Amino acid sequence: MRKNKGSQPPATPRVAHIVAAFLSTGVLFANAAASAQDWPNRPVKVIVPYGPGGVTDVIVRIYADRLSKAYGQPFVIENRAGAGGAIGTEYAARSAHDGYTIYCAGGAPLTIVPQMQKLSFDPAADLTPIAMITVNGMALTVHPDLPVRGLREFVDYVRARPGQINYSAGGIGTLSHLTPALLAARERLDMVTVPYQSMPPTVAALLS
Repeated sequence: MRKNKGSQPPATPRVAHIVAAFLSTGVLFANAAASAQDWPNRPVKVIVPYGPGGVTDVIVRIYADRLSKAYGQPFVIENRAGAGGAIGTEYAARSAHDGYTIYCAGGAPLTIVPQMQKLSFDPAADLTPIAMITVNGMALTVHPDLPVRGLREFVDYVRARPGQINYSAGGIGTLSHLTPALLAARERLDMVTVPYQSMPPTVAALLS
């Protein structure tokens, strides 16, 4: 596997840009528990460690709107994207332990990223799980102009073009990065990883 360090795919003849979109398990965390009798009596900050417009961001905004109506206080979304979710996770872990910071993410920032990066915090110790809010699936998508209509056709197409096919990932160490890498390793494919800060730019790259 090779990685293109830039944010745009290299100018390679007949490069086919693909997206592996993972709609991961969404889990709510808090860095402390506040008194249940008076919580919340002011706005609650909700950290999303991905960019705006992604699946997690959209789902959390739906929940935040419902929580705001139910509790009569604003639940304010803050997007802190980058480093496979590590930036937003650290920001949440380092926030004041007053029960007014909630964090929502899929599994990668809590399981995969700590194995690939040296972190200054411990997600297991610094965050307290509240609830699982959604479980979704994975889809491999390609541009309509690519002449493949199934996984086997896709594998054969990539195998015949070593180093010419890019796949975009919503950050290094995320499931959208490692799952296609696993497919490539199993099928002995040579694809180029193009990392982005979050999933929405990968979709834009695919469409363009």
